[in-house]
Amino acid sequence: MARVKDHLARIGIARLCGTVMVLLVIAGVLRWFVPFLTRGMTSIAEVPSAPPLFQATSFSVPPGKQACMVVVTVTPDSHFALFGLRPDKSTSSGGPPVLLKLDGAGYHSSVSVPGGYPGGTVTLPLVPPKHPVITTACFLNKGRTTVALTGTTEVRTVSRTYMAIDGRSVYGDVALTFIRSKSETLWDRVGDIFIRASNLTDGLIPPWAMWILAIVIALGVPTATMMAFYRALTEDFGAAN
Repeated sequence: MARVKDHLARIGIARLCGTVMVLLVIAGVLRWFVPFLTRGMTSIAEVPSAPPLFQATSFSVPPGKQACMVVVTVTPDSHFALFGLRPDKSTSSGGPPVLLKLDGAGYHSSVSVPGGYPGGTVTLPLVPPKHPVITTACFLNKGRTTVALTGTTEVRTVSRTYMAIDGRSVYGDVALTFIRSKSETLWDRVGDIFIRASNLTDGLIPPWAMWILAIVIALGVPTATMMAFYRALTEDFGAAN
């Protein structure tokens, strides 16, 4: 009888440990994962040319000249353009004014960076098109000194865009990103993320299958881990008896 009570007590300890583990997982989800999903963040609409992963490259544009990239997609959500620039040489007057021009079929937009900046990243408001448009993006130096545009020549980040400075072909891209006018949470973008992930498979895995896969991973992996932990504790306590 004493052996039976001892066995039941050990099983009870195993169940208690399993319950504590479940509670810790739930607490971790509520403490870190849920806020991560619901925290507002800058929402990217399109990245025609990605920033470098390791080493930035500067593309110098002389006064009155321009750097142009073709095959730059602008979408209805492209409310702001984000890119980096600085004076090619340090001066007390700062960097020269630069005009960003976007020209596509039935769509034309331009916005200027005033001169006098020390250098860094700028965010310029755009008038987005009513539907996605493939454009040519040109950065025109309207000042009297050379401007350096931040870009990349890394193989992993150079995009399909073709770039030329003063009409001469140049390897690399000016890093350009279009962002939405309001911040969104990761949860707001889940649908778009799954659609883009499906596109990476050429539609082999449809978005609805991405949802199922995400649910299985999010719920199945922690559940299987906790069940395996509980079973191992139960078998260990049973063997010890």
